[in-house]
Amino acid sequence: MAESREIKYKEYLDILFKYKILILISFFSVFLSVVYYVNRIPDNYEALATFMIEEKKAALPFEPQEPRPLGYYEGILNSKTYLSRLVNEIGVEKFEGIRKNISEEECNQFISRNLRITATSYSSLLQLVSRAYSPQLAYEIAQKGSEVFKQRCQEIETDEIKGTVAFIENQLHLIKENLEKSEKTYQRYRDDIGIGPQGMQDELSNLNEHFYKTKTERELAQANFDAYKKQVTSLEQRIYPTEKKEKQSPEYIRIKDQLDKLEQEKKRLLALGLEVGNSSKIENDIRETEAKLIELKKIDSEDKVDYRLIALWKKMREELIEKEINLDLMTNNVDLYKKMIDKYKDEHPELLEQTLELVRLERQKKVYQESYDILVNKLEEERIKLASHSGGIKIIDQAFVPTTPIDKRLKYYYIGAIAAGLALGIAIALGLELTDTTIKTSEDVEKYLNVTVLGTIPHIDFGKGRNAAVRVSRSRSSSQNPKDTIVTEYPQKIVNFFKEDNIVSEAYRSLRTNLLFINPDHTSKTVVICSSAPHEGKSITTANLAIACAVMGNKVLVVDADLRRPVMHHIFDIPRNPGLSDFFFEEKKIDEIIHRTELDNLFAIPSGHSTPNPSELIGSKRMTEILKDLKNKFDFIFFDSPPLIAVTDAVLLSTKTDTVLLVVKSSYTERELAKKAITNLFNVKAKIAGVILNDINLSQRYSSYGYYKYYYHYYKTRESKKLTET
Repeated sequence: MAESREIKYKEYLDILFKYKILILISFFSVFLSVVYYVNRIPDNYEALATFMIEEKKAALPFEPQEPRPLGYYEGILNSKTYLSRLVNEIGVEKFEGIRKNISEEECNQFISRNLRITATSYSSLLQLVSRAYSPQLAYEIAQKGSEVFKQRCQEIETDEIKGTVAFIENQLHLIKENLEKSEKTYQRYRDDIGIGPQGMQDELSNLNEHFYKTKTERELAQANFDAYKKQVTSLEQRIYPTEKKEKQSPEYIRIKDQLDKLEQEKKRLLALGLEVGNSSKIENDIRETEAKLIELKKIDSEDKVDYRLIALWKKMREELIEKEINLDLMTNNVDLYKKMIDKYKDEHPELLEQTLELVRLERQKKVYQESYDILVNKLEEERIKLASHSGGIKIIDQAFVPTTPIDKRLKYYYIGAIAAGLALGIAIALGLELTDTTIKTSEDVEKYLNVTVLGTIPHIDFGKGRNAAVRVSRSRSSSQNPKDTIVTEYPQKIVNFFKEDNIVSEAYRSLRTNLLFINPDHTSKTVVICSSAPHEGKSITTANLAIACAVMGNKVLVVDADLRRPVMHHIFDIPRNPGLSDFFFEEKKIDEIIHRTELDNLFAIPSGHSTPNPSELIGSKRMTEILKDLKNKFDFIFFDSPPLIAVTDAVLLSTKTDTVLLVVKSSYTERELAKKAITNLFNVKAKIAGVILNDINLSQRYSSYGYYKYYYHYYKTRESKKLTET
């Protein structure tokens, strides 16, 4: 897994290195654009004023006393009323530095964009911040803005107070009427029933008060008792853990139960009011039982007995008994008060109903009276506030004229530009790579074509001076008119295996070795070298591979089977005629169409005169006979054939030869085109030895090409040394 991840990382790095120029162009385009934009940003000045927010008191008792949120002040700041008033205070002519004949609405928009209110680290302080292209305008917006802002807050709060005063006055009128009505009802009812029920009311009220008070104390005592009992149980757990309960002897359980019974008896005696002293029989029995229990603990437990815990346990057990007795007394008192109240209700059912009604009327009158008093006080407070309020804010720090422009934060722009430029360049590079459907590496050949790579040929660059201009006739008949010919340049990239020792010659030697050992028991003498499309380097590959075999002493023949666009006679600088087509039409002999080249052991058959039916010649029986004759004369025969997709010549020729080599140009040949070429060869059951991956640019570090990369750096270093010495 780690190795696979490392390969993926390397592939991504190779892609980035491949498109490094594009990434750099993208980076500098974005970066320089941002630099240009930043340099054109005008200077801005910032002025600010500081407010203190006064604590807002609730107008009514039932209103929550919450501070105004920041959004409240932002709403005032962005209101059209505030903006228009501020523009009028400053004057429209002060904004003509933005644009000549600027309108009031545009001034409002400018202030709205460049004036804001912000919170500070202190909860009661706010800052009014203005920003403008000139220090004087920034100051005036902040200074005038703070004054208009305070006035506007005062106006809003005045409207609020007036609304509150009106509301309180209305409520006072209603409550006053209800108060007068409740007082009359209370007095009338009291006169009707007489004074008797008032005494019963007081007595019943006292009983109720004692009942609920005792009940509350009892509940608190119960909670205290439960908590204390839990502590005693926890302490017992420490003295004799529960997880050892299964190890407890029956004797221990018996003594523990006996101790519980003695404590219950002591509790009963204390509840009866009897004094239980330290010398009493019950106390002596409890102490003896505790001693037996502790002694038994020493025997059953392997742990050392902690006498401090035992002493605390004894004390807490005594206190627990006292708390339990006190709890029982409180429970009895609650029951007693409850019985007295029930008895009182049973003895005076009619008077009780009158008393309850009188209590209700009195309570109603009291509520109205309290509400009326509160509203009268609040009304006076609001009237005072209306005359002296400050709008809830105070200006504690006036604005001042700024002397230096605000920081443009150039480093953030530059950091963003660097990130954006690199991200854009990398995104474009990855996008181009994902949309690139050409075959680039040996891995691509094996993945998409499912064919073995027999050899990889690096990019050959011997200079433009060795290119040869070739004139090709547009028509089948010869023409002397220059306009009827096409001039094509074929690069003279023939490797000199005797003088040149570089990565290219080494690549062809490796290809030659792989070809010889495809089948050691049956050497492939006739080899067709083809490509899926034109301009993939099949002719140069054929020539150099033939030379590589010839320098080993093998008798090698190169046959130019591309009768449509032949180039071998230009590569080897031999006559085009007589050639292969002349053997069929002019009945030339084999020896007459075979030409010697400048290299020993290397012979060539050019294409000959143009023919209208190359496919018929290639697929004829006579072609089969020629091959048999040539096999007897030469060790290796290499056929340069036309592209597979364009015509069927190479497919027909592949059925008559021992093996086929498909030339694929790196970063040029489309995958689907190469797949179709392989399919065409498989359909006629041609023996495909493998693929020659041509024109690899090793200097770009793209993917992995075995030891060729080491040769590349080795030969490059050696050539540099030679140039230095020269």
